[in-house]
Amino acid sequence: MSGRILFDGTSPKAQSIDAVKAPDGPKTTAEKRAARYARKAREEARWQRQQQQNSTIAAHAEEIAAPCKAEAKRMKEQAAKLPLPQLQGEGKYEARVVQALVEILTGRPTQVRPQKIEMPETIYERIVLILSSTEQFYYRVTASGCTCKGWYYSVQRYGVGYCRHYADAFSEQAAHNKAIIEQIRAERKAQAAEPRDLSRAELRDLGQKIAGQLGDGRYPFLESVKIKHSGIQSISLRLQYRDTLSDEENKQIQAMLAEAKTIAPPGMQINSCW
Repeated sequence: MSGRILFDGTSPKAQSIDAVKAPDGPKTTAEKRAARYARKAREEARWQRQQQQNSTIAAHAEEIAAPCKAEAKRMKEQAAKLPLPQLQGEGKYEARVVQALVEILTGRPTQVRPQKIEMPETIYERIVLILSSTEQFYYRVTASGCTCKGWYYSVQRYGVGYCRHYADAFSEQAAHNKAIIEQIRAERKAQAAEPRDLSRAELRDLGQKIAGQLGDGRYPFLESVKIKHSGIQSISLRLQYRDTLSDEENKQIQAMLAEAKTIAPPGMQINSCW
């Protein structure tokens, strides 16, 4: 039997034989080198594209995160300016507890109780512990105030706080607050001394009261009491006319004016006339 196969173009093998690719022959050294360089070039291009994509993603992420970082920085700065939250208790600490805390922070035992203890810095305010006058407690003092009762009463009375503990911890601000309090005291004192204008009815009642008390026979030359309500309010004691007055009569007039001033409100003008 012959080993040759004849293809007449009608068998399936003859129809598909053209689709079969002949295997490549062995590559030369130059072809291998070119293939290696091409592979490295493709890897380099792929790496560059990946780096470019990473840079684009990082820039986009930074652009998105920038407002958040700015807001976080603003909130942190704002928190640093806020006062410390108020304590639920009295705001004073036993001296032995504070003494133990000082030993923990310094690492050295202490037998004395310092008048002032500077606490470590916080994101809020500067904190100072001031020993009480009884040396049994420490009050917490910050730039916004003290936890003692003296500070509380000062705020209630003047709207400005001041106490010894605050003066020891924040001397400059305490001096400023003290000056404000002194000014408020002076204004209130001046307002209390300043006479208040009375109404017509009040002036009339006051004149009748003075006339009734002075007209009981002790001052026989007192004729009437005259009031003036327009302009500067005043009360005049009208006396019987005399050409001359004796020393005794002058003394009686001065006593009468002094007694009338005790009846009238402070600042009211009291005079005598004929």
